[in-house]
Amino acid sequence: MKIRFISQLLTSEKSSKHPEKSSSKNKTGIMLLFILTLFSFKGAPATEENIKGSAHHKNFIISSEDHTVDNCYNYLTELVRSSNFPFSSWKIDRSKVNLLIDEEDSETITCKLFYDTEGTGTIGWIKYHKKNGKLFNTSAELDHAVELKYNLKWRSLFNTCTSKK
Repeated sequence: MKIRFISQLLTSEKSSKHPEKSSSKNKTGIMLLFILTLFSFKGAPATEENIKGSAHHKNFIISSEDHTVDNCYNYLTELVRSSNFPFSSWKIDRSKVNLLIDEEDSETITCKLFYDTEGTGTIGWIKYHKKNGKLFNTSAELDHAVELKYNLKWRSLFNTCTSKK
């Protein structure tokens, strides 16, 4: 239907008696075609289900704004936010910090800590050991990883949630 409309628009322009007006109408028609083409390729919005179902996902952004029970990684986000990671040196409210999972295997989860900004917003890196619950600040500026303390409530919630899956 869009193509038929554009085709009619362009056909009617070619039969114009005034070439200078026809050129202007052609430009308008081409712009309209371009805009309609852009909208016709609009994909489905990214959702957690789409990301998890993708065979190519490596990084997964975690934010506590989605409080669904099935999203165990929200508990990991809160675990990190409750830790003694040096958020204050970045002058950012810890509730604004999100995680981007870089690597995950059966034993550990490595995440980038970031916040929304016009730049990268990266404030550091952490590694969480699933079996013993140890959390480490592994940021690049450190000579060695520093073990962090956190509210154990979030470990319990994360472990309970992941054991159900």
